[in-house]
Amino acid sequence: MPADGGPPADETAGGPTGAGVVRVYAAHPVTSYGSAWAGDALDRLRAALPGCEVVDPETTGWDTNTEWLAGWPALLAGLDALAVFAAEDATIGAGCLHEIAGAIAAGLPVAVLDPDRGLAELAGVWIVPEAQRTAQRSARLLAGAPLDPGTCRVCAVFDRLARRGCHCSTCHRTWTGTRAAHCVTCHETFSSPLTADRHHGSTRGASHRHPASVPGLVLGPDGVWHRSPPTTRPPHWRRIGTEP
Repeated sequence: MPADGGPPADETAGGPTGAGVVRVYAAHPVTSYGSAWAGDALDRLRAALPGCEVVDPETTGWDTNTEWLAGWPALLAGLDALAVFAAEDATIGAGCLHEIAGAIAAGLPVAVLDPDRGLAELAGVWIVPEAQRTAQRSARLLAGAPLDPGTCRVCAVFDRLARRGCHCSTCHRTWTGTRAAHCVTCHETFSSPLTADRHHGSTRGASHRHPASVPGLVLGPDGVWHRSPPTTRPPHWRRIGTEP
């Protein structure tokens, strides 16, 4: 596993596990791996984010810094948020700093699990003075405003961190993808705005129909409504050189 304080990356990473599942990466120092401290923090994080997949870097299996650095971009591309917690001595390593910077650059919400206040916004980091700094103990986390879970803890995290576009605060469904559309009337999710338009008539709202009653719309295994593919091809789709 990486010796610089950063967690390894997931071999199978590369995208969300499915519609409705938020993948939250639990960044924490390698010096805390296997400890009761880390286990308790992970349990608290899962309890604070019900319905989310908490990705524990300790179980991903990379053995060297080279493997971690090579695999981290693919893992990052499949994440929806990052939550970080420090080791028992309140420090994080250079690897965690690298992951935090990558998540921020990717536009992901970043939160800190504070041992006293619970889940909070990440206000910043304090860099350990050079004379005392090591790769494993490079910085301390600065927690900001607490994230009040309220009735939906996913709402709290994503609304406060400007990610309302992938979670509905009314039905509490979460979706992924930049083209997906969610209807605030029936609270169904569609693969694109054009697909969503098919369950409306000319006057939106008054002519709303449930997508199950709309010909040409099919519910995929991911829980998202798609347009069904055509059963026959138009004449102008003929393949050149193979069809008259």
